Formats: sequence, structure tokens, C-alpha cells
Amino acid sequence: MEVREFAERVLFSTDLNEKLRGPCGALTDSDPGRAVIAPDLPGRPEVLVPGRSDNRGQFPGIDHIESDADRARLLHFLANHELIAAELMALVLLRFPEAPAQFRQGILRTLLEEQHHTLWYMKRMESLGIPFGSEPVNAFIWNHIKTMEEPIDFVSRLSLTFEQANLDYSRHYAMRFREVGDGATARIFDRIYRDEIDHVSHGLYWFRLWKNGGRSDWEEWTRRLVFPLSPMRAKGVPFNEEGRRVAGLEPDYIRELKVFSKSRGRTPTILLYNPDAEYEMGASGPWHPPAHLIRMIQDLEILPAFLCHSDDVVLVSEVPSMDHRLALGEAGFDLPQFERMEQDRQSVAAGSELHTRRLGRFQPWSWSPSAKRTYQSLNNPASDDSRSLDDCWNPSIRELFSKVWSVEFLHRYLMENNPAPGREWLMETDLVGRTVSDFQSARECIGGFRSGGHHRLVVKLPYGSAGGNQLRLWEEELSDRHWNWIRNGLARQGKLVIEPWLDRVLDFSIQLEVRGPEETRVIGWTGLRNDHRGQFQAIQVPFRGILGHHPEVARLLYGHCDGSGIPGFYDSLIADLGRALAERGYRGPAGIDAFFYRSATGRLKLKPVVEVNPRYTMGRLAMELGRRVQGGRNLSFQLIGTSQLKESGCRSFHDYDRLMRSQHPLIPDDTPSRQIKSGYVALNDPAVARTVLATLLVGQSPS
Repeated sequence: MEVREFAERVLFSTDLNEKLRGPCGALTDSDPGRAVIAPDLPGRPEVLVPGRSDNRGQFPGIDHIESDADRARLLHFLANHELIAAELMALVLLRFPEAPAQFRQGILRTLLEEQHHTLWYMKRMESLGIPFGSEPVNAFIWNHIKTMEEPIDFVSRLSLTFEQANLDYSRHYAMRFREVGDGATARIFDRIYRDEIDHVSHGLYWFRLWKNGGRSDWEEWTRRLVFPLSPMRAKGVPFNEEGRRVAGLEPDYIRELKVFSKSRGRTPTILLYNPDAEYEMGASGPWHPPAHLIRMIQDLEILPAFLCHSDDVVLVSEVPSMDHRLALGEAGFDLPQFERMEQDRQSVAAGSELHTRRLGRFQPWSWSPSAKRTYQSLNNPASDDSRSLDDCWNPSIRELFSKVWSVEFLHRYLMENNPAPGREWLMETDLVGRTVSDFQSARECIGGFRSGGHHRLVVKLPYGSAGGNQLRLWEEELSDRHWNWIRNGLARQGKLVIEPWLDRVLDFSIQLEVRGPEETRVIGWTGLRNDHRGQFQAIQVPFRGILGHHPEVARLLYGHCDGSGIPGFYDSLIADLGRALAERGYRGPAGIDAFFYRSATGRLKLKPVVEVNPRYTMGRLAMELGRRVQGGRNLSFQLIGTSQLKESGCRSFHDYDRLMRSQHPLIPDDTPSRQIKSGYVALNDPAVARTVLATLLVGQSPS
């Protein structure tokens, strides 16, 4: 029997028994025939014809396989893949009759093994009560390989992509089926796993023979994959390094694949870290960040990676090193794809695939004029973001970032809702900051607060980061330096906010998601640790764990169960705030900074709003990091600057990282998700950090 005749039967027959029947007698390859054109679909019995949409025949999942029916459905899905693999092997034999004889013999041998795999699955699923053809099937693998134009396309797409992924899946599935007591199915996966090692090895041999000799295996392979095929399709969970080494893949290739991340097809959200947005809004002309701020942004630009899914994209100046991505992967973080920006950080690099891919939302850390320009630089009309750029950023939204807006919101809210019975814990309205727009008003405001017994004051520019762009007035007599700062601030931004400096007991933040005028969701509360100047130091989660160190605050916070206490007060305030933000067009993450303080009479009181931040915040980041932490464990997210570095006695962030890892080794729990039970993680790369290191410490008591 000729190889060509056998391949035609496997590819075109609509009789399943014929498709899976071995060759009649010995096979010869003396008449390979003319090259065929790939059919739209292979021949199939009617019950196994794939749906025209890849939405049919979705993976049923490996997590719940306790019942016979669940296990059979999984095997049905995999049997279709094995059948497609056999059909694709037949297509290769017919599509490339001039390919080397040794290659064709290897493909023929693999085809016979794929037939066996399909039959093994069929027999086992039928014993579990489901015949082949009783579930919908898809043609995803067929559709993305049938377009191959030369044999190297085939080994790149099937052998080194889908079959390589099976090095992970088949071994993992064997383990899972043993866990539920199904040794018969586990043994099938064991046999398939051994065959897949040979299949990958065969494809790798020919890939190396045909590839461009000046490129590495990784470079050539990734160049040949056409979206939505990417290295993501070549790996599963857990990642099987051993099987890849046995198949002959090089260590550098394995490391690259292990840290690679990209969407498997879902339109990605594009994220950008731009913490200088409020400085930009306050600039009187074009904004050019100073050098020290640029260094800080570059150090921390990885942070949005902990806010998104693994198939999203984070824009960066430099892609994090492979060593750092591997370290984060070992800590359990599924990192997204990273794409480089131009040096001005306002446009995506010219050669980026983002200019041609279909995209989802654009989500900067904070909307701003430069963030708007970055999104426009993508020049991608195929965005899935239903909101226009003018909806995302406009003058009304800009006003929300001003501390003037936060102060006026709080003043209005307290005037409308205070005093109320039982709210002795709420700050007095006359302690809310005041807005001034000229120098004389500033002098009068300062004098008024001081004559009322509030000697220590803080003066804030409307636009600027938390704790920055503000002047603390603690001296008995104000100097020319103080008055000049006030004059310059008014000249730069037109207004100032002046408020009493209160005796803080506990700072905290409330994380929100604004989805519409009547839909603002509370994500959670976080402890906020600031220095004596009010500048951010650390976030602590969970908030209830922090309250253990502040019993008086805990009693005040949860001492009323009838809705008249602080939680009920915040329910109303947050609903009002959400409406106010949404009515100006804002949608997305937001945060409220607030604190408990000690009044002059010694009473514990609440300042419910210090600032409203219509953007991502470090508190929101800490809460998202908490998803990787074992439930109930204390988490501290901290920014270590050069001053803390000196205090630690370390000469570099790299030395600090080694010290912390030795003192707080990372310990995962024993669940399949391997959440962090305790230990330390450096979130940005300590080997290259210049001004700041973002750290996560789990399991330590908050203080």
C-alpha cells in the first residue's frame, strides 16, 4: 500500500473506523503524488464535524473529574485533538510530497501513534459511558496549522507548539487521574506522555535542520508563529522542564518559554504605570518629568503586572530580566506580556505588534494628557473599549484629581449630613481644609486657623502626589521661605488648600471601582502607613489584622450595629462619591485616603476623606497582591527608598534583597495554587533598581 493512499484515507474518509484503521500490508513511498491543497475541514462522520466557530467544543476542565461523566467528557475533548493530529500528519504527507524521505517516515510513524492515542481515548471514554461523537468538537488546531506553506511551518506549529504543550498536560493529567483513583486512564496518559517526547524530539530535529542558522531556536520559532499562535500555546500548568530536556530542548529555550506570557486569543487590556499624572496636570506648560522621577517610574513600571491577567499587556521602558521574571514565577505570579515604549514614554515602540493587534481596554495607572497620547499612538481602530478617549479623559475628569475637589466634596457632604445623633466620632466641619485663590486669602486663612487654636497647618497644591507638593507650617513665625512657597504655588496652580495638621492615630484607605452613577463597588479597606510628613511608606492587609494593634479604633469602628456607626456612614458617603465621580464621566478604580485622629480633648475622631484618588492606588495594588497570599495572612506592601536602604546597612538594593530573602524565606502553602504562606518577595528587580524597591512581606504581624 502506498503512503499516499493511506494518508488520503485518513484525511478524507468520513468513516471513523476507516480513518483509524492501520495500513493494509507494508507501506511504500515510491509514488507520493502531487501536492494537495488543504481542505477546509478533514473528512469526518457527521457527529464529529467540528463547529464552524471555535466556541464549540470548549475544554471541560481538569479540576472536577470525580464522576465517570466528567472524566469521559475530558477524554472526548482530548480524543478530538488526537484525531486532528492524525489528520494533520496525513495532510503533511499529501501536502509536501517532495519532503525528505526520513522526515516523511517520521511523520508516518507519528500518524500511526496518533491513531492509537485516539483509539485508547475512545475505548476508555466508552467504558465510562460516553461514545465518541456525543459531545461537540472544535477545529482550532486544524484551522491554525492547515495553512502551512512549508514543512518547517508544520513542525513549528504542531510539534513545537501543541505537542510540546502536551508534555505538561499529559503528565499532569496522569497525576490528577491517579488522585481520583482512575489508574486505567492515568496509564493512558503515561503512554501518551512518552510518545509526545518522541514527537517533540522529531519535530525539533527537522526544525533545527531547516531553520535560519543565524537565529537561536527561540528566535526562529517565535518568528514563525502567527497570532493567535504564540509560545503560550506551547506550555501548560505545571511547567514540565524535565520532559523538555529529555526531548532535546536547550536550557535557554526552556527558560524563555517558562517566563513568556501573551494572550492566547483574548483581546488584552493595555496597562501603563504613570504615577506622575498629577504632577503633569499641575504643570503650567508641557510636562517633562525630572530625572529623579523618571528613575523612580522606571524602577516601578512593572507594578501594573500585579493588577492584571496573564494575557494582558504592560507597557515598559525595558522588559524585566528573565531572571527576575523567573523569580516572580517561582513565587506564583502569572506575569503578563511586556511591550516596550519609546524613550518619551508617550508612544508604543514603532515595531510593536500592538499597532496591528485587536486590543481591549487601555488602563493607565492614572488618566492624563500623556496617557491619552500613549493610547492614541497605538492607532488601533479595532479596540474593544467601548468608551471614547474623550470619555476617558476630559477637563471635567481632570478636576477630580485636584485636592480642591476632594476638600469641597467633603465639606459639602458634612454640611448636608452632619451633625447627626451619635456621631461624636466625626470631625467638625470647620476643620475641613479651605481653598484659597490669592495671597491675601491665604494669610487670612492661616491666621484664622491659628487663632482658633490650630497652630500646625499644612498647605497643599491642588495637583501633586500624596505627601508631596505640600508645605508644613509648624513654626511659631512663618519665614520668607514659607510665604514665597505660597506665592509661587498660587502662581503655578491658581489655588491652594490649607488645613489643620491633626494628631493622626491610624491612616487607612478604601478601594473602590466606579462603574456608573449607581454602581460603585467597595473592593476593600487597607491600612496605610505614612511618615511624619504624610508621605506613603507601606500598605497593610487585611485591615482587621491591623485593628488588633488599635483596639480603641476597632471599638469605635465596629461599636454600632444599627447603621448609625462608621460603616453605615461610609455606605452613604461612598454612594454619594461614586455618583459625583460618575456624573463627571469617570469610570474605573478609585481610592479614598482617610484617618483616625486624636482631638485636642483626647477624643478619637474620624476624618473620612483626606483625598479622593480617581486612579489606581498602592492600596488597590496591595489588595490584588493579596490574591496570591494564603487567606488570613498579614501582608505588607512597602516601598524601600535609598534612606531605608542606608538604615538597613546594605549598600545596594541587591544586597537588601539577599538579606531579606535569608531572613524571610518564601514558603508556599501545600495547596495546588501554592499561595504564599509567609516570606518576602521583591516585586521589581533589585539587581537594576536605582531609587526604590517595591517589596511584599507575608506572615509578619503588622506594627
